[in-house]
Amino acid sequence: MNTRGREVAFRRILVALDASTPSLAALDAAAAVAAKWEAELLGLFVEDINLLQLAALPFTREVGFPSAIQRPIEPQDIERRLRAQARLSKQALARVAGRFNLRWSFRTERGQIVTQLLEVAREADLIVLGLRGRKVAGRMPRGAIGQALMSAASQSLLLMPEDMRIEPPLLVIYDGTPSSRQALAVALRQAQDGLIVLLAA
Repeated sequence: MNTRGREVAFRRILVALDASTPSLAALDAAAAVAAKWEAELLGLFVEDINLLQLAALPFTREVGFPSAIQRPIEPQDIERRLRAQARLSKQALARVAGRFNLRWSFRTERGQIVTQLLEVAREADLIVLGLRGRKVAGRMPRGAIGQALMSAASQSLLLMPEDMRIEPPLLVIYDGTPSSRQALAVALRQAQDGLIVLLAA
């Protein structure tokens, strides 16, 4: 978790949703954190403007799987798919928020994904983003969106790999920096059954 030099108090948690497995894992994690902090969940679905612009090009094709049949991409098909993903994302948010008895809201924005996330994140204290992929050489995947948010977001950031959950014991690496103190404070509040603190030598 990335924290930036201030006291931690999560009142509103932004979770990026797209109905994918990683985003649903991130939603579960965001709800678990929101329940501990009595925070509101804000779900955001971004209609990717790059995808819509690509679909409008006359030479764009999609290849079916497993048939390998090529067919033109119709912009209205992409619009319909995006609306369906947004609807599924909102339903998932409502279901998970209901399970945790959380206040929640949902927004759909159109634009560049990172730009929209950063814009809406101004209203939040924590951003939760699901990550696709597995560890490589002991390192967690970060993805382009995760990397961009790590560089640009002023809010705390939780990147959740799709195959992980927030469960005890929690592990915090503490090196005495303000960020590590804040991460420790968050972990102490989040932990129920166990917290492991590694002290940097």
